[in-house]
Amino acid sequence: MDRAIARVWMANISQQPADKRTAHLLCELRHRLALVALADQYRFPLPLTQQDLADALGISVVHVKHVLQGLKRLGLIRSDDREIFIPDLGRLEQFTVFNPDYLHPGGLKTVPAGESYRKPRPATSLIFPTVGLNASPR
Repeated sequence: MDRAIARVWMANISQQPADKRTAHLLCELRHRLALVALADQYRFPLPLTQQDLADALGISVVHVKHVLQGLKRLGLIRSDDREIFIPDLGRLEQFTVFNPDYLHPGGLKTVPAGESYRKPRPATSLIFPTVGLNASPR
């Protein structure tokens, strides 16, 4: 699974424009969080700063701000108080050509849409929910 994720990320970083890269990251985060009941098809917590997003996407903080504004102008996302709202998940996934199969090779293929949403615990990483923020690297 790690290789599949790495391949998708390498392709995104090297071949996709920043708006599609950002949308793909948001789709992946929403998908991962939905699997652990921390997101539904319309919203999820995003306690990352624009600097965090810039580092993950390989773009500048200023560019992240412009890209997020562009995604909002297109009606693909809204944000408020460290949450991302996705009015039409299918449209966002189509915009970035997101297919979550690389996250589940040979396994789960669907996301529990509409599951109950709950706020994350502070000591949990939202990208890798089972890894504590204070855990030492392996």
